Amino acid sequence: MRLVTKHNQFYFNSIGQIHYIQHTNVSYVGHPIPVDVTNIHTGHPLDVTDTSHPLDVTNTGHPLDVTDTSHPLDVNDTGHPLDVTNTGHPLDVTDTGHPLDVTNNGHPLDVTNTSHPLDVTNTVHPLDVTDAGHPLDVTNAGVVCYFGFKYQMW
Repeated sequence: MRLVTKHNQFYFNSIGQIHYIQHTNVSYVGHPIPVDVTNIHTGHPLDVTDTSHPLDVTNTGHPLDVTDTSHPLDVNDTGHPLDVTNTGHPLDVTDTGHPLDVTNNGHPLDVTNTSHPLDVTNTVHPLDVTDAGHPLDVTNAGVVCYFGFKYQMW
């Protein structure tokens, strides 16, 4: 896996977080985008394109504008927060046709995918996922709570 920018270098740490990113033209080639990417220069979310999987994310100054040009989830939000990626409240998403890539870094994430692979990243709070038909790929880089006990993912 590799990340490419036009001007700057950066790297992943051991849990997949990105360090030293300053330019907003970034491509992550080969896999679904694994983390929330933030441009430390402007303070806004980073413009990101995943050229090999169904979800292409573009943000030009507002919370998150998502466009998917080849699968059922086509979303454009050019001025307001987007519910598909929600950093402040619970996120409930259902995708019945194609792969679903979802990131929620603030609160519990509830996702149901009844047809295709599900790729989910939750970096802070418990992750509740149901996949009724196909492989389930889940990464949780933060603390998971099972029956009231907290475990740190390593």
